[in-house]
Amino acid sequence: MLNYDDGVPFAVIAVCPYTEDFYLPTGGPLDPYPDIRDLISASRHRSFVNWPTQISIEIAGWTISSEGSPPSCFPAPRRRRSSLTLLCFHMASRIKALELRRVCVRAFKIGLSAVLIGLAPASAGAQSLSVPPALSSFLNNGVIESGDYRWLRGRFDDATAADKQAFITALEWNETCENQSRAAMKDRLTAMGQNYEPGRDVYARPVPCRQFDQLPISADVTWSAFSAALDRVRPYALGIIRATVLAEQQVIDHGNYAEQLRTRPLGEQTLRFAWVESQRHEGQTATYSSLERIVHEGILLRALDDRDQDNTAWLSALVGHEGWPTRSRVGDEASSAAWLLVQHADANPAFQLTALRLMTPLASKDEIDPRNFAMLTDRVQLKLSGQQQYGTQWTCKGGKRVPLPLANSDAATDALRAKAKLSSLKENATQIDTLYGPCPSAA
Repeated sequence: MLNYDDGVPFAVIAVCPYTEDFYLPTGGPLDPYPDIRDLISASRHRSFVNWPTQISIEIAGWTISSEGSPPSCFPAPRRRRSSLTLLCFHMASRIKALELRRVCVRAFKIGLSAVLIGLAPASAGAQSLSVPPALSSFLNNGVIESGDYRWLRGRFDDATAADKQAFITALEWNETCENQSRAAMKDRLTAMGQNYEPGRDVYARPVPCRQFDQLPISADVTWSAFSAALDRVRPYALGIIRATVLAEQQVIDHGNYAEQLRTRPLGEQTLRFAWVESQRHEGQTATYSSLERIVHEGILLRALDDRDQDNTAWLSALVGHEGWPTRSRVGDEASSAAWLLVQHADANPAFQLTALRLMTPLASKDEIDPRNFAMLTDRVQLKLSGQQQYGTQWTCKGGKRVPLPLANSDAATDALRAKAKLSSLKENATQIDTLYGPCPSAA
């Protein structure tokens, strides 16, 4: 057991995945802490780190060895190798803190090259909340179905007193749920050494929190107008979602690690480009009114949010077991697919930061596409510092496409972009406008 500068102790534990025995770096079993044993056994999220000290321990016919990197364990006499998992735990507030801080904070204090992890489930650390009984009539199997906005009835002037109270209850409960989720994400980022206050929608929200999001409709819209818009757009939006589900059932979660990575983005990409279709006023959405477009995109975006968070949980579990999928291991396409899932994990900045830290030492070895590394770097830096290095993240301002705040001049940014095999800022603006359509005219 060792201490931080502030005197708070932490433990370093080695885990052999075959026996699920836990050992200190000296080889002594961690018997004084059975609570930790139970917690780790139930966890799928583990961090692979190097152990520089050469050791070889024989325990009950099993060998724990640091020969090679990372250390490995294998049963005698078959000597089937498997990565030895090393975990560091912050011991503040005793065992309860482990559920929030499953990370190797400042592990270099003992000479370990640690991977700081944010691989806990999206709802880790947040108290599980049940939807209030007053809202149960809106639920089907515990959730509100896509395109069902009955709970929103109380927002409109002609609503009954009961409808208005249900609407208020939904907003109040949603705020409580989101605040708890935001606090849990802040704790996870703090444990990773980041002093960051997650803003709205930049934190991991449990499924119930995502069900009572209001649509950005103006105050003068009536319930009859909203209902008419919903009736027109809902069949098409739900058709897209259903077709996405059917396609996913045929292709995802089949095959080896690389094949699963390549196919996993299918659902979120389908829904994203359906949203782009609406943004560009194309296809079925070409004749939609502004209200109809808001409702249509609201249905799609909730389904997209669900996909993104499901993908984040799926990938974080795999990365926790397998490490980051490199080009040499899974190929360019699968490695880029993993990046795409992380790039769209905006509701979980802790996982995005974890992925960036895993990718950083691999980028110089050409194991990661430099363009992907640049884009994730900007995505994370904008959240943590408000600025970006490569100018890959853009917005509309005054009717023009502009990059979000840059850390350097345009010339210096273009130089960095060239090293990352990206086009110039000017060329990138044109490319984005071609894909998403031009920015709306300034009001």
